[in-house]
Amino acid sequence: MTTDAQERFTAGTVATRNADLVGAALAQAGVDPVRFADTSSLREIVAIRQEDLPRAREALTSLEPGLAAERAGAAVSLGEGLAALERDPSGTVLRLYRPVGDPTGNLVLGGDLGCELQVWAPYPGPGEAAGPGAAPTHYQAPRPTPYGRWFAAGVFDPGVPWTPPAPVDAVDFPIDVVYTWVDDTDPTWAAQRDAAMREAGRLPVHASSVGAARYRNRDELRYSLRSLELFAPFVRHVFLVTADQVPDWLVADPDRLTVVPHRDIFADPANLPTFNSHSIEAHLHRIEGLAEHYLYLNDDVIFGRPVHPRLFFEPNGLHRFFLSRAQIPYGPTREDDIGIDAAAKNGRRLLEEAFGRRVTQKFKHGPHAQRRSLLAEVEQRFPEQVRATAASRFRHPDDYSVPASLAHHYAYLQGLALPGELRYDYIHLADLERTEQRFAALLAERDRDAVCINDSDVGPEAEARVDELVHDFLERYLPVPSSFERA
Repeated sequence: MTTDAQERFTAGTVATRNADLVGAALAQAGVDPVRFADTSSLREIVAIRQEDLPRAREALTSLEPGLAAERAGAAVSLGEGLAALERDPSGTVLRLYRPVGDPTGNLVLGGDLGCELQVWAPYPGPGEAAGPGAAPTHYQAPRPTPYGRWFAAGVFDPGVPWTPPAPVDAVDFPIDVVYTWVDDTDPTWAAQRDAAMREAGRLPVHASSVGAARYRNRDELRYSLRSLELFAPFVRHVFLVTADQVPDWLVADPDRLTVVPHRDIFADPANLPTFNSHSIEAHLHRIEGLAEHYLYLNDDVIFGRPVHPRLFFEPNGLHRFFLSRAQIPYGPTREDDIGIDAAAKNGRRLLEEAFGRRVTQKFKHGPHAQRRSLLAEVEQRFPEQVRATAASRFRHPDDYSVPASLAHHYAYLQGLALPGELRYDYIHLADLERTEQRFAALLAERDRDAVCINDSDVGPEAEARVDELVHDFLERYLPVPSSFERA
C-alpha cells in the first residue's frame, strides 16, 4: 500500500493511475484496449476483446502483489478475479487497483477508484450473421456504458484513435467551491464585533446566534481543504470569503485559490463589518470570476470519501439539494427562535405567499450545490428580503437563509433543482459521548460523502477536551497536508 506522504495523490490521480497500470500491462502483452471514463463515478473502464483475454490474464497476473482486485464489492486475489472473469466475462465485474494509504497505514483510496476491466464479446452487426471463422465486425459490452453497448470492431484499432463525442450524462462544465471563514482569535475582528454589539444594544435574537460557538475556529478549514483536494478532483477553483483575514498556513495560489474580502462582494459597503453569516451568504454569487455552478461550504464540513460531480449537478445543469429529516418548526417566527429556525420560517412564509405551496423540510448542513444565475434571480425576485438580510450585522429574527435554504426551495418550485441523496453525518460537539463514538465509527468505516462537525457552547470545562477530540479525529482522518498549506 502506498504510504509516502510526499506523493501528491488525489481521487482523480489515483483513478487514472489504476487505469494506467492496467493499460501498460496490456500494451506490453500486445493487447490493444479501449479506455474511457465512467461518467457516473471517478473510475475508468478498460475494455478488451474476448479473444485477448488469455494474454491479458497472463500480463495482469504478473502485476501481483502490487495490484489488488475487487469482485462484487469484496476483495479477492487477482488470480481468482481473473479466473472468474474468464469463466463468465458477461457476469463478472472486476475492479483492479493499487491500494493507497495514509502515513499511519489506514486505507484511504481503494476499490471505489479501481479500474473496471470489461471483456467485450464478438457480436454480429445489424443485419449480419456470424459465419464460421469470420472476423467479428462488432463487439458487445457486458453491460451498458456511457457510449452504448455495441461497438464496431474498429474501436480496437490502435492506428485509429477512438474519439467519441461526450456522452449525454457527462458533467463537463466548470465547478468552483466557495468557503466562508472567520478567525475568532483575531483581536481586530473581535474588537469590531464587540463595538458593533455595543452599538446595537439588545439584540432581538436567540443567544446561540451571537455566542462564541458561532465564530469559533478549530482549524477545520485546513482539513476541509485537505478533503477537497483528496476527494473532489473535479473542482476548478476555490474562493475563500473572509473579513480581511487569511490563515497563516494558507497558500493563496491565484490559479487555484482566491481570498475574497467581504467588501469585494457586498452591494452596500455601509453594511460592513458584518458578523452575520446569513448576510455574508446572500452575497456569495457576486464573487468576480465565480463559475455558474459551484459548491458552497462552511469550514466545518469535510468530504469523507471520493465524490463525483453527478452527486451535486445533473448534466443539463440542474443542481441537487439534500433534505434533512428535521422539519421547520410550527408557527410564526419568534424572538427566541434559534437563527436557523427563524430563517427557515421566514422562507416558508415567503414561498407560500409567492407560490401557494408550503415547504416543511430543513436541509443537511453539508455542501450546497448552487447556480450563480439562480441566486441572482432570487435576489431580483425578493429584493426587500435579501436587502434586509444583508443589512443585519448580527443574526436577526427577520433574516432569510438565502443560498442554503430559500434558493433550494425556490429552484425546486421553479423546476430548476432536484432532491438528491447524500451519505452524511452530523456531529454535534455538545454531546461528547456520542461525538467520541461517531468519530471512532467514521475512522473505521470512511463511508460518508460528507461530515459536518457542528460547534456549540460546551462550557469552559469541556473546551480543552473538545479541541483534543476534534483535532485528533481530523488529523487521523486527513493526515496528509494539501497543496494549499505552506510546507
